[in-house]
Amino acid sequence: MPKTILHLSINMDFGVPKNVGKAFDLYLAAAQQGNPVAQCNLASMYFAGSGIPRNFSEAARWFQAAAGLGDAAAQHNLAVMYSKGIGVAVDYNKALGFERLAAQQGYSRAESDLAYFYETGKGVPLDYVMAYAWYSRAIAGGDTVASNRRKSLARLITPKQLREANALVSQLSAH
Repeated sequence: MPKTILHLSINMDFGVPKNVGKAFDLYLAAAQQGNPVAQCNLASMYFAGSGIPRNFSEAARWFQAAAGLGDAAAQHNLAVMYSKGIGVAVDYNKALGFERLAAQQGYSRAESDLAYFYETGKGVPLDYVMAYAWYSRAIAGGDTVASNRRKSLARLITPKQLREANALVSQLSAH
């Protein structure tokens, strides 16, 4: 664990001079050993081109590795890449699957994006009840964008659908 703190310190400038190259080397070593946090951070560096050349394919590869180990942030980021075709071919089924995995772990950004899939019918049948329920979960997790989207959606649903959505929130929260 001290190595993890050290490489975070080097990358984030906590008590030591910031050295993105050293952070990359440490993330890479830890990622190759199967550390999902390092894999996700390495993917983020590739995605942003932070201290290294931007490489969306490598970002997707490392997000995939971390997502496979259950990292919710990696699952969400990979879902975004699949939904927009960044470094991978557009695939709404894969995007939806990864977003759902992250949302089921309580990752609020994924909950909000999953709600948007249901609100717009991208990759799933249009379902305002499900969208409202997932936006509610995201709001409970602190996602401010979800609050505005849910307000807009509330104008489109019936009182019956609102009751169904509120009942569904408690079911989603049980997972």
